Amino acid sequence: VMMSPSNVGVNLRNQGQQVGMVNILTNGITQLMCKGGAITSPQELVGKKILVPFKNDMPDIVLQALLKKLNIDMNKVDITYAATPTEAIGLFLLKDFHAAILPEPMASAVVLKAKIVGTEIVRGFDLVKEWGQAFNTKPLIPMAGIIANEEYFHAHKAQFDLLHQDLSDALNWIMANRKSAAEIGANYLPAPEAAIEMGLDGARLTVTKASELKNEIMQFYETLMEFNPKLLGGKLPDDKFFLA
Repeated sequence: VMMSPSNVGVNLRNQGQQVGMVNILTNGITQLMCKGGAITSPQELVGKKILVPFKNDMPDIVLQALLKKLNIDMNKVDITYAATPTEAIGLFLLKDFHAAILPEPMASAVVLKAKIVGTEIVRGFDLVKEWGQAFNTKPLIPMAGIIANEEYFHAHKAQFDLLHQDLSDALNWIMANRKSAAEIGANYLPAPEAAIEMGLDGARLTVTKASELKNEIMQFYETLMEFNPKLLGGKLPDDKFFLA
């Protein structure tokens, strides 16, 4: 059992690993953070210097697929890749980048850090809403969740059902007790309590069984196939991929 970007499970399955998707835990966790004024549309990225963590991973995939769909020339957007969101924050604050794509709560953390050094960082256009408009889908990107070995999942179905209920209850508690949740989260995440609390809405947390989002997930995969089939290991998953 592991948590991963939602394309990883398909890739592993197409390589012969008997894994499937259990659930989706975020409908889009990445934010466009801007310095020197908000970038209010994807078209405004042309001529801008953008920092992106994790080359060929979910933030990069989403940005490139969106630009391609909107017929925006990738060569006119100056992208620099960072190894991690933490590295991206450091470069963003110190160098002359116009924007950075960061996952929550790091996106909120950079706003707070910028105030300390006398810089203003604001949120740009909503990547998830722009995605929905561009691809004519619901405003959600099924970015990541839990995948599991197929045999192990079916042998422990009762435990997975219990886990699903526990995760659902936990999310309800988090959203109703944000400050307390941020205090707990600060023990595990490389971000201060204030950033975790501030980033909860932007994280678009969810606990949704894979089967309940099957249409949206498959639509996302079809987009990835058009953009870069290698991200899925060359083909779309079969129906058995959706375990829960």
